[in-house]
Amino acid sequence: MSDLLYSDTEEALRDSVRRLFADCCPPDVVARAYDAEPPDFSEVWHTLAADLGVAGLLAPESLGGAGAGAREAAVVMEEIGRTVAPVPFLSSAVLATVALVAAGDTETVPALAAGGITAALAVPLSTALDDPVVGVTLGDGLCGRVTSVAGAVEADVLVVPVTGPDGLELHTVSTAAAGLHVSPVLTLDMTRRLADVEFSGVASTRIGPGSAAVAAELQTGAALLAFSSTRPELLVLAAILGGFGRGANGSAGPFGPLEQAWLALLLPPAQRGRVYSWNTAIGFSGMALGALGAGAVGWFAPHAGAAPYRWLFLLSLAGSLISAILLLRLREPPRPQ
Repeated sequence: MSDLLYSDTEEALRDSVRRLFADCCPPDVVARAYDAEPPDFSEVWHTLAADLGVAGLLAPESLGGAGAGAREAAVVMEEIGRTVAPVPFLSSAVLATVALVAAGDTETVPALAAGGITAALAVPLSTALDDPVVGVTLGDGLCGRVTSVAGAVEADVLVVPVTGPDGLELHTVSTAAAGLHVSPVLTLDMTRRLADVEFSGVASTRIGPGSAAVAAELQTGAALLAFSSTRPELLVLAAILGGFGRGANGSAGPFGPLEQAWLALLLPPAQRGRVYSWNTAIGFSGMALGALGAGAVGWFAPHAGAAPYRWLFLLSLAGSLISAILLLRLREPPRPQ
């Protein structure tokens, strides 16, 4: 049972990280990540990476790291999730470092462990454990495009899966290299910035075989990402509530029968048919209008931050309340005898 509890050393690490975030990442400062000109959090990462040594937690001691394990990294992830601190720990100290160590790198990992540079793994953030990783092509330099790369905006080095003659390989590329273009994209969570990365004949350094290395980082990253949620029950609730209002059969696909059963408890039989019909129509129109509204915000104000989406949410909320009131007041028309 004692193995399930954090040790005194791990709790001391937690206290140090928590104090740093309390001083440098209070909620009002983190919220400014959505501003048109967000604050610079690079000094926070430098203190966390170099002074507290978390950048090298998962790097072996032979390469200048701490030689620690997932437990220590989980402590840092929990504190990052507690404050939503905009630091590239997951993208650099976990994903990129684990992949490079697994591929046999001995040059980039020491610099990462010392906190002197940051790195990002050039795979889409949405990549799941069982998704095939398609590398960029190798010809006269690296060529291809990778979308939604986490940490690429802040990175000094990209760790790139490349489709080589003998299968997937792992290469490193400086973000200052000619032919490399990193384009930030607008995301819902601006504390975890994503970017599209395009390679046009970019010079690279081959590290080693990539399949096992990418698999290792995806497994480690997926496990540690779960620790960044301090309220996992809210994620489950959000997933359930997110289903309502989408799909067919009254509303939300598998949740349709549940919603219809709830309406049946509220409504007398004389009202149910028309309410079900209107509820379905509102659900489908809400999907279209919501998508159009969100797209319009992004089209007319691509870097306006969160403020326009707050107004869109309030308008959607008002529409939902009005629709609910109208639904409950609907009556079936008289049926011919």
